[in-house]
Amino acid sequence: AELAGFSVVFHCGTSAKRAFCAPFELGTMDASATVPEQDYGSNPTLTAVFDILGPDSTLILGPDGSIEANIDATSNPNDVASAGCGTTGFAIGVFNPSQYTMSENSYVGSGDCEAYVGTAYDPTHQCVPFSDSEYCTDGKLCGVDAYSYDCDFANARYSCAPGDLTGRLGLMTTPDTVVYTQSVDGPTTLIAPTSSLEDKVVAIYCPDAATPAGAFLACAKFQSTTTTTTTTTTTTTTMATTSSTTEDGSDANIFSIGVAVFTGIIALLN
Repeated sequence: AELAGFSVVFHCGTSAKRAFCAPFELGTMDASATVPEQDYGSNPTLTAVFDILGPDSTLILGPDGSIEANIDATSNPNDVASAGCGTTGFAIGVFNPSQYTMSENSYVGSGDCEAYVGTAYDPTHQCVPFSDSEYCTDGKLCGVDAYSYDCDFANARYSCAPGDLTGRLGLMTTPDTVVYTQSVDGPTTLIAPTSSLEDKVVAIYCPDAATPAGAFLACAKFQSTTTTTTTTTTTTTTMATTSSTTEDGSDANIFSIGVAVFTGIIALLN
């Protein structure tokens, strides 16, 4: 009740330019420890088949937010070395496609992937490497040097951008010698609804590379199958709800939170 009439505003700290905003509204539902049954409707299961690396190399995103990866690059040591990630390890992320459409399921190496992979999918403006956000420049949000993307899924789920899949799974540190097999159950992964990712592509890349040039190990397109899934999970909910409003937010007293990304991401994700 204390926040009634206030809004959450995401804007650049050095200017009044706003990314998005939403007012707090008093909910009619009592707080509960149980999340109601989730109906994922026609959200598809998305599979990226990295057959260029091996016939069983896949990445699967479930409609309930689950992620399953089985990537075997052990037959491609030269491609791993060419990408030059060193000891940092490779990341797996969701990217926008380029102007060219993939005719194959997957490609290996930066030479091909640079032609098909565009900017990184970053709907929450968290400035992942190669972000598509207009508010991100060289990994900085609104030009603030003190800010850098820092995903810590185990301790702060909202610190991880929706398209950062290895933020949930862990980096691929030795893909040339060890098959990468990781999974995480939904629905608390906070990836984007799979229905919004069908036209995206997946890339295995060096997150510390200065530019996409030479950073890609492999890339693949999503293939979808439709399933109907429901689930119930136990957690803690609050009575506050949000709804979209106009950019100027003139009817609300503005409770401005500069670049605190964590609070508002729920409205964009599962």
